[in-house]
Amino acid sequence: QYAEFFVTLHGWYTDPECLYMPMEYCEHLDLGTYLRRHKSLPEDQVHDIGYQLLQGLSRMHDNGFAHRDLKPANVLIKRKPPEAWWVKLCDLGLSRRSSDASGSTTVRFTPDFMAPELI
Repeated sequence: QYAEFFVTLHGWYTDPECLYMPMEYCEHLDLGTYLRRHKSLPEDQVHDIGYQLLQGLSRMHDNGFAHRDLKPANVLIKRKPPEAWWVKLCDLGLSRRSSDASGSTTVRFTPDFMAPELI
């Protein structure tokens, strides 16, 4: 029931030098790359993408998790015919339980997309 909002991880594999994590293929790269190439989106697509992102984040929060690195590069684009957009969240490596009070003082984020309350 959550797969529609998140990129599917098909497993993981290692060799002595690397960790491999094959994921679902999203044919239109990521939102950051798309915006750099096209500069803008029509208003109806912005609405659809925003709604889908909020649905995915809502699912995470309902289950007690926070993404912690939401940025255009972590939003992968799939297109559903005819011309409708579908996006999926990826790169959940920094996500944590919202209630995690582990005492860690290390802050990890992407500076340009950091939440204002962390500044």
